[in-house]
Amino acid sequence: MRVLDRPLEGMTIAIPESRFGTEFAEMFQRLGARVHLCPLTTETVLADRTSTQTFVDLAISGGLDLVIFMTGVGTNLILEEAEAMGKRQALLESLAEVTILSRGSKSTAALRKANVRIDIIPASATTEGVIEALRDHDVSGKRIAVQLYGTPNPVLCSALEGRGATVIPVSVYTYSPASDLSEIELLIQDLIRGPINIIVFTSAPQVRALFETAANLHVMAGLRNSLQTRTQVASIGEVTTRALEQYGVRPHIVPEQPKMGPMVKAICTTRF
Repeated sequence: MRVLDRPLEGMTIAIPESRFGTEFAEMFQRLGARVHLCPLTTETVLADRTSTQTFVDLAISGGLDLVIFMTGVGTNLILEEAEAMGKRQALLESLAEVTILSRGSKSTAALRKANVRIDIIPASATTEGVIEALRDHDVSGKRIAVQLYGTPNPVLCSALEGRGATVIPVSVYTYSPASDLSEIELLIQDLIRGPINIIVFTSAPQVRALFETAANLHVMAGLRNSLQTRTQVASIGEVTTRALEQYGVRPHIVPEQPKMGPMVKAICTTRF
């Protein structure tokens, strides 16, 4: 029987989050839940820093008109690389001379921590939101740097290039598996047949990693069916929700704010 201070008593929650997985797990455990923690992806800094270093030098030389920061991780890694190059202050000064777009809350927090002025924040923290936010801006002939988030972004780059801009993609990190294959297989088995009541997705790469592994194991249909009918799916953020829908899964729980605290609250107030 659940009590008020342990509203998740008897529930098993799967968490595929990597960076804040332990903190997330502890929050649910304090509320009475059992936790299956299985990080699916982690950001890995590229061994070849040429892209980031070229961006830093180009920005300092005045070779940019607009910089688009897509993620907090990428923003911080760029600033760290500039520090390692002995050019952090020069980079910050150069960013004050160009238009800055910050896609979402994490990149915005990272930029504000570094005291970087932000000119544009899209209404929607998606690629489409960025495109829409720049709709009324003349980008023809402009030199635009786009900080990528682990993978290429042909939709954004093509949209800008189609309007006459020169786009400089900035590759900072990539995504790598965060758990052994055997651990991910166990998670998928538990989702299909086991005791998991809720799975909490916090990023689109987690969704893709889970379904790609399921496809390799020839159990994608079983996984999809479970997430459609048996296991409650919680999703943080519009991009994560869209990734789930691409695999035929509509999340049952979506907090109003794309943060861990509101997600936990939303789960606690959901009737199961």
